[in-house]
Amino acid sequence: MTAHDALLASGLLAIVRYRAGGDVARVVRTIAESGISAIEVTTNTPRWREVISACADLPDIVIGAGTVTSLEHVRQAADAGATYVVSPGFDASVTAAAQRAGLEVVAGIATATEVQAAQAAGVRLLKLFPAGALGLDYLSQIRGPFSDATFVATGGIRIEDVAAWLSAGASIVSLGSGLTGSRVPADDEEWAALRSRAAAAVTVRDRYRTTASDRWNPTAAPA
Repeated sequence: MTAHDALLASGLLAIVRYRAGGDVARVVRTIAESGISAIEVTTNTPRWREVISACADLPDIVIGAGTVTSLEHVRQAADAGATYVVSPGFDASVTAAAQRAGLEVVAGIATATEVQAAQAAGVRLLKLFPAGALGLDYLSQIRGPFSDATFVATGGIRIEDVAAWLSAGASIVSLGSGLTGSRVPADDEEWAALRSRAAAAVTVRDRYRTTASDRWNPTAAPA
């Protein structure tokens, strides 16, 4: 399965971003074992390349690099074994470099102009950012002229709101600190809490897919 299809099949994208060190690879493994197969490790997380390399060959996981904003980031992500890159905005040169490296691109957009520019550059997954600030109605409205676009809602989204974003037209919902926490778990209780949050997100996703099974298609944008 390609990274593109695996991301769509997951429907959830975990954003692993920590400012301090710790066993970040274990965080990735724990999230994956809890049912979220798509995980990005951001470039401002300490030792992010080592984490991606350590997890790239794990079964049932699609791992990428997040906060990719430069050509150097693209090169480092590809060398580490990432299969996709996620950027906060759309940069034509970063996009082109990632595509040349065989990486799927998830490019940040917030306006119709940016959607058109990203699509013209061959971007298939459009990261609506900051989705929480823009709101559900914004996503519903921008999908009007871009009904064929595939949106990845990102930024300030709570686990309990995953279904609402999927219903509004997101094909993938990204979860950040509300899922991972602001620091790497430090004890058994915190690791258990991480597993619980990830499992809760999977439950919300699966419940939505069950109730909307006549509309959900894991390999296409919402109709």
